[in-house]
Amino acid sequence: MIRLTHDVRHDVSAPQTLRLIDELADQFQQHGIAYVHWKSNIHLSRALAGIDDLDLLVDRASAGAALSVLCQLGFRQAYRQRTVPIPGITHYFGLDGDTGQMVHVHLHLRLVVGHDLTKNFHLPVESAVVASAQHDTPLPTPAPEVEMILYVLRMVLKCTWRRNHLRAF
Repeated sequence: MIRLTHDVRHDVSAPQTLRLIDELADQFQQHGIAYVHWKSNIHLSRALAGIDDLDLLVDRASAGAALSVLCQLGFRQAYRQRTVPIPGITHYFGLDGDTGQMVHVHLHLRLVVGHDLTKNFHLPVESAVVASAQHDTPLPTPAPEVEMILYVLRMVLKCTWRRNHLRAF
């Protein structure tokens, strides 16, 4: 069986999870928020340490509660200048008080994938991805087979964009 999710529980070299991220996970659990950390889970330990961003796919029914928790923990929504926002994806930044490390959360309410410049494909399988949640890491992750399918789709759609657009040059 292929296991894509990096097991941070037994990795002594893994950086320590920031307290702000622990609090976020605890609050999400206490409020019954259905979500997963849906991509780049092989590097989950880096995201837990605030080195990489957190890609949290939240079930639409839990969106309001998730936004409330982020606000209560001091996260602030960020906007990029000169870029078109991607529907269903918002950015939040919070400050871990213990370390001074910034935590960047990509809050996904829709699975929008594709090349980084376009993100123009919606995969309408959010509920199935969240429903497959495995709770064997500090943040729930999709079942390995779901994660693999998403990874393959993401990479194919990225390559398709490059091939079609670079051919013109």
